[in-house]
Amino acid sequence: MKNEIEDNRILSANNLLIKQDLQKLIYLNNYICSFSEKDISVLYLMFMRFNNFILYEILEYIKNKYNVDYIKELEYKKQISKMRSKLKCNLSNIDNIDKINDEMNEMFMKMNNPLIMNLYPNLCDNFGIFFYNGSCIGNNFEISMLMKSIIYTDKTIDHEKTFNYSVEIGKIFSVLCKVFDLDNKIKVDSKNSKNFISSKDYNLFKYKNDKELSQIIFYYNKIGILNFYKNLIFVNLKEINSLNIKLKYVICKNTMDEMQEICSDFKLNSKFSFFSNIDFRNFMYHYSFPTKFNNIQYEKTLFGVCEEILAINEIDIDCYLNECIEILISYFSEKIENSKYKFLGSI
Repeated sequence: MKNEIEDNRILSANNLLIKQDLQKLIYLNNYICSFSEKDISVLYLMFMRFNNFILYEILEYIKNKYNVDYIKELEYKKQISKMRSKLKCNLSNIDNIDKINDEMNEMFMKMNNPLIMNLYPNLCDNFGIFFYNGSCIGNNFEISMLMKSIIYTDKTIDHEKTFNYSVEIGKIFSVLCKVFDLDNKIKVDSKNSKNFISSKDYNLFKYKNDKELSQIIFYYNKIGILNFYKNLIFVNLKEINSLNIKLKYVICKNTMDEMQEICSDFKLNSKFSFFSNIDFRNFMYHYSFPTKFNNIQYEKTLFGVCEEILAINEIDIDCYLNECIEILISYFSEKIENSKYKFLGSI
């Protein structure tokens, strides 16, 4: 009987946590959609990984706890599932840079006058970097890696497929709002009277097969994720809340795991040792309270998990994560600035 009561308390806490995160996520979606149509087309593609990560984990939670599988009804369930993992830019993508370079070059050639492109191949600016307030928030190589199965059909941009995918995401929100009794029409201030996104284009095809280029693009992919979070998500989730901490943790954890494999000079001090705690990791990646956790403190943002599992105040965890993001941005910025590809622009 005692175990059953404890299980119900954890279930109730989890449901409350999800409801709070979902409400914040709805606000972020409405915020992204408040930009100009031109900006939304770029921002939403890069926001999709954050969006789908949370949505998919909520759907998995419902399936595991209540045996209701909304995922099986989705047309794009495979793509949504894959996008869940895209808060990290997999190391294998380094090996795919040349392939992406070929594909983006071919696409650019098709979009422009083939005769001119063949006569003047240096005009082929196949690599584009997107900036928000002067900070790199993504690039078209990365978007191609993330969304290839959604954006393209036979290497041609498929607007209908992209639209249908977006509609399906909207349906998921609608279902979850009914399940958790939430209003998905949260008002935000409109920004659509002005374009905030700028871009710069470069010809990287001529540098094909350069290993340094592949690694620099990898760094741009990583710094884009960090800057997108910092400039477009964090500004709307400044106060300590579970969605903010969850997204920061996943970004930092995935990035550091990869950096330890490819960069021997990358080190973090001991105060970041909480990243190695498996119970806390699972709590951040999934809606799953640690098995050893039994003292729910509803007055705390994460209900006391930080204090009980890590013996660290959640305010300190939040500060450490903010510091970690700044350390990572500085690290990637320095790597890019010290390379021969620093001409690619502001970061």
